[in-house]
Amino acid sequence: MTTKPLKTLLTAPLVLTLFSAISCRDEEKQPALLEIPLVLTLGSDTILTIEQIRPGFSATPLYPDIAHTEAGDGRIRVNGLKIGSTDINIRDEKNRNRVLLKVRVVRSYQLYRMVRYQNLVIAKDSLVRKSIEARLKSELPYPLNGYYGFNLKRSELHLFPEGLGGPEIKGELVRLNSSGAMKLRYNNEEHVYVFSPTLLGARPASTSELNEGPLRQYGLIEDMTAAFQSEYSEADVRQVYRIQMLEPED
Repeated sequence: MTTKPLKTLLTAPLVLTLFSAISCRDEEKQPALLEIPLVLTLGSDTILTIEQIRPGFSATPLYPDIAHTEAGDGRIRVNGLKIGSTDINIRDEKNRNRVLLKVRVVRSYQLYRMVRYQNLVIAKDSLVRKSIEARLKSELPYPLNGYYGFNLKRSELHLFPEGLGGPEIKGELVRLNSSGAMKLRYNNEEHVYVFSPTLLGARPASTSELNEGPLRQYGLIEDMTAAFQSEYSEADVRQVYRIQMLEPED
């Protein structure tokens, strides 16, 4: 009796076992990770359907204080809670990373920091002019380094008079015309301004800035001429403007 058939019989199961093991490893191989960028406005949410993986997946944000997630029925809801960025890892039923959501939560409005006041007073009487200038410097409607937040296409108004780390005051913005005139309502007060890009009083910090395009500054221009003309009716007051110089915050 020869042993050759026995070798054949023993080799066949070994090949099958090896092929089976290789096949199992291929099935368990980590799938390619899909990255999806997502931008949300603060306080809003969105629902995504993840077609690449079957229902039963989980979603875990890296920073849950920035974005909250709920997964179920083959969908994921993402809610923007706080300004900032976070990754959300989506794992399949085998706990494999399948999708990475790159979430950025932004404001629905532009922030502007109030950097300084600039006054323009034209009056024939120099003593009256100096008196008006002194009053404008002592009667400031908004603190330096406070922030305005608004979008000219929306009526919401956000104010941070003590800076972004301080309390927020909510108000209303009313557009009066297409040339930038608007009314700001907050704290039972109303202020009428013209919002305009301006270079009034702007100076570059260095000569290199001259080649970086126009300086990004805006003015909240308050026309106070009529009020001072009425108060100084015989002083030939011609123009009185108080301008809050604003810089947009990235």
